[in-house]
Amino acid sequence: MEFLFDLVKEFVKATVREVSACFLRKQLLDKDNKKPTQRRHKQKGGFRKKK
Repeated sequence: MEFLFDLVKEFVKATVREVSACFLRKQLLDKDNKKPTQRRHKQKGGFRKKK
């Protein structure tokens, strides 16, 4: 009986750990995605004469 109780307890601990990690990961990713990405200008190809 005690073995079964310990098994359930470990299962609940692992589940809570996974859910909290998933929630925190999602929260951090949403926080990072709010910042606009810095974009470079497109490089124009070809040869250009200087005036």
